[in-house]
Amino acid sequence: MKANLARPVKTWSRLRQGGLVLWAGIAIGVAFLATPAKFLAPSLSLPVALDVGRQTFAIYNRAELGLLVLLLVIGWASRAPRRWYVALAIPGAIVILQTIWLFPVLDHRVAVILAGGVPPTNSNLHAIYIVAELVKVVALLGFGLAAPGQAGDGVASAKFLHRTAGGRDGADRTPPGWRAMPGEPKPLGSLAEGPGARQVGNE
Repeated sequence: MKANLARPVKTWSRLRQGGLVLWAGIAIGVAFLATPAKFLAPSLSLPVALDVGRQTFAIYNRAELGLLVLLLVIGWASRAPRRWYVALAIPGAIVILQTIWLFPVLDHRVAVILAGGVPPTNSNLHAIYIVAELVKVVALLGFGLAAPGQAGDGVASAKFLHRTAGGRDGADRTPPGWRAMPGEPKPLGSLAEGPGARQVGNE
């Protein structure tokens, strides 16, 4: 019975961790593979490459925000442990910071270049972006590839099984109709109620 009850808990855990790994794969593919590759194409001019990159990161940013919301909903629906929200806090904070500050500033630099202007050359924005993506990927893979027990799911599974079995206030309840197996020691109280209680007391 416990194995059947634990099955949906393990399914939710794998779904949550799979979402983190999926997010990490998308980040690696966009930030560390597709973005550098387009600047290596000799037939692609710098303004065109920057314009393509701007559109790519706009779609990428919306996809990350969608993944963040989806994983939060999955965590809420599956009653994920507190550690799950800690796992989402680092990549989530990075994505929000990129959305409200970093990407708009980078888009402005691209717009200046496309208009024929020259943006400031001493900007550290691209270095900040690379570091932020590295931290995001490491956090996603670290929590996504962690064992379910290390992610706090063992506690959540125990609570789920306890609630399903009818437990309350941390007390273990014996299911109705459950009887001790032959050979198991019986409590002293049960001996006192049996037909031989008087002989036991006299001894």
